[in-house]
Amino acid sequence: MSPRAASSDFTRKSLLKIYFLRAIVDNKLPMVAFMAVMARERWTDERLDKAFGRIDADLHELRVEMRAGFEKIDHRFDLIEKRFEQVDKRFERVDQHLERVDKRLERFDEKFDAVDARFFALQQLMVKGMIALVTAILMLAAAVISAPLLS
Repeated sequence: MSPRAASSDFTRKSLLKIYFLRAIVDNKLPMVAFMAVMARERWTDERLDKAFGRIDADLHELRVEMRAGFEKIDHRFDLIEKRFEQVDKRFERVDQHLERVDKRLERFDEKFDAVDARFFALQQLMVKGMIALVTAILMLAAAVISAPLLS
């Protein structure tokens, strides 16, 4: 048999074995039988005390670690609070600056309102002047036209 044919034959057999083993693994009866054979151990007071002693020691160690961790977190929160206080102070300064800017803008608005009033008055004066000028031109034209007729 060629090496290639042998490896192909081996692959087919191993696949069959894997399939066969999977079918056995899916069947739970052998595991149940194995569990029934296991011997039960007795827990004496000494063993229980030793086990609970280890658990208590582990819990104490965890509490110490947690306290240390919470202290670090508390310290970080304190630092964050200080930074927020600094940010709040900066915002207060910015608010004060913006209030001053608002007051300046209100004064500009008052000045622009005064300039607008002046332009409006000037516009009214110009309209009145134009009406007077047009009236004068029309009266002059009427006088020029009627002068030859009256003489």
